[in-house]
Amino acid sequence: MKHFKWFVLLIVCWGQYPRVSEGSAVQFFIEQEEVASVDLTAPDSGLKSQMVDLYDPYFNKTKKYEAFRLSDVMTRGFAERWRAPEFSDVAFVALDGYQPVLGLEHIEEKPEAWLAFRDADRASGFEPFGEKHIDFSPYYLIWTGDHQRFTTGYPWPNQIIKIVLLRFQNRYPAVYPQKVRETSDVWQGFKLFRQRCLTCHAMDRQGGWLGPDLLMPKGIVTYRDDELLKAYIRKPSDFRYSKMPDNEDLGTKELDQIIAYLKHQEQHKISGDSGRQ
Repeated sequence: MKHFKWFVLLIVCWGQYPRVSEGSAVQFFIEQEEVASVDLTAPDSGLKSQMVDLYDPYFNKTKKYEAFRLSDVMTRGFAERWRAPEFSDVAFVALDGYQPVLGLEHIEEKPEAWLAFRDADRASGFEPFGEKHIDFSPYYLIWTGDHQRFTTGYPWPNQIIKIVLLRFQNRYPAVYPQKVRETSDVWQGFKLFRQRCLTCHAMDRQGGWLGPDLLMPKGIVTYRDDELLKAYIRKPSDFRYSKMPDNEDLGTKELDQIIAYLKHQEQHKISGDSGRQ
């Protein structure tokens, strides 16, 4: 009976943290349509890997990975369609359903983004992470710039199995500000929200789910005053222990723009039951 209990425990733990072998195929979608499924590490993928040195914020140390340039991966999966002006963002879907969104304008910025598939000091796969020994396979999005961190809106998802090219306003209509000029504070606030906040927060259940919905059922700007909200956004660690990162690099202008965006969305709600996408 004792051995049976350990066997059951092993099955439960394995089910919670599934392992994916190196070389698993990535599915490429344009919104709801699958357009390709590619094993990026296969000899016939046409991709060339490189060794990439960087500081890894997960492991809090310098690491070296074998990786593909993200722009090359996008071209392999979508050809040149990902550069079409009709598309604005890309979502990286992980095994557990986590799917941060990245603006396409960041893919070719310098330093570049990379899709890693193994630790350089391991024959295959990645160094296990944390007490639960999470395996980042099959693919892990990494950045080499000192400013390209979680706290500045650059996603570092791991266990990536799907890449989705999307038109932001179609996928997140409750998040997208309608009929505003791109020079307005509302639009600039939206850009900051999309980059900094959407990974964890939703607007009318569209977006992330790690943090609270900021629009429904009651918008946060209706029960928190502007100054308190700005102080909290800039440095939440002054208020409570949470996973929300500080944003001390944001100035008064950027904080005012985020508040302007939140107020605009409160005044232009699409519906109360659109559902999280």
